[in-house]
Amino acid sequence: MGNRYKSKTKSDLIKYNKYKNNKKNSLVDFHTHSFGSADAMYDIPFILDRAKNNGVEYMAITDHNSMVETRKYLNKNQRPLNLAKHNFDGVNLVPGIEITCRLDDVKNYKGNSTKIHMLVYSPLFTKGTPLSRLIDIKHRNDISVDFGLLINIARKEGIFINENEVRDYIVNKRKEVAGFSSLGVKDVLEFFQIKGYDFAKNYHNAYDYIQDIPRAERLNVSAYDLMQVAHASGGICVLAHPSVNLERTKHKKLVIETLLDYDIDGFEMISPSTDKSTNDLIKSSCERIRSRNKILFTGGSDMHLYSSHIDVGRIGRNYLYKSQQKDFVTAIDNLNEIRKQKDLTNRYYRLVTYDEISQIIKKYEESEKKNNIFDQEPTLFMG
Repeated sequence: MGNRYKSKTKSDLIKYNKYKNNKKNSLVDFHTHSFGSADAMYDIPFILDRAKNNGVEYMAITDHNSMVETRKYLNKNQRPLNLAKHNFDGVNLVPGIEITCRLDDVKNYKGNSTKIHMLVYSPLFTKGTPLSRLIDIKHRNDISVDFGLLINIARKEGIFINENEVRDYIVNKRKEVAGFSSLGVKDVLEFFQIKGYDFAKNYHNAYDYIQDIPRAERLNVSAYDLMQVAHASGGICVLAHPSVNLERTKHKKLVIETLLDYDIDGFEMISPSTDKSTNDLIKSSCERIRSRNKILFTGGSDMHLYSSHIDVGRIGRNYLYKSQQKDFVTAIDNLNEIRKQKDLTNRYYRLVTYDEISQIIKKYEESEKKNNIFDQEPTLFMG
């Protein structure tokens, strides 16, 4: 798994070595996924190794709705959980998360709140911070929704589920369907069919069989609430792959303007799905709506599996240069210097009171408790 990226052409190899060895224009990657995301295949040491081999100076682990793997890795290496970055053999690891949330003020094509993915960088990763509590709630709900049916069928039948088998199934599905990550009814039944269980062989009978299995509803986190909590926990909020998010609504400009009104910190302008029209819309909106703080532009590979197209610090033949994201790198560096001196517990541009944040967390805690479908706490993908 640790083999270096091998270019297909001599010119690619020359270009790769040029930037690998050029510290003035080294590479960065602020969007990668580890085992902490159910649809990814690598642990953090492996990703760091690829980053080092590829000449990446800064990179972020941004697992889906989970801090588990990053926190575990930092704890194992006895690193302070309040810092904005951690140097591992020349690679600056920036702790992050990719969080699914909803823009209540912008409707999608179905008339519901628009789903978006928010990247949060360098929040305090200590347990008990507002963001840590909110993410734990969200992560438990994701397990209930995405894997609850699978887990409860297995418990009913006395079947042991190997987490790696589930991950392999998801990854193979992801190769067939871009962005696949959660298991629907057909997927769950197909999983048990592959394992050879009789109850799943006849789809119609199996569908009747699962009617009595408890199902959970998705806990939708408000983007406004998330940004309040993230900023109160010292995090930098950036909209992930904007073109993907904007595809979900006809009110594209309103998405950007609403996020600017919420005091978002930045937008991911370089990703596998980047398109010029979306980036132009973001830039024009940022120029027109004078934000109280400078907007940061970031980029990342969104690597779940490395391939000839995606690797740490690279999308196809396009490299993610530090010079393209120097303002964001500077923001991380400056934040880290402040963190070394003291815990920075609030990045928001007004004082967020303890009562405000407590009420937000309490609201989601109560909702998650009502939606619990397990007789006992699951272990699958819980870290």
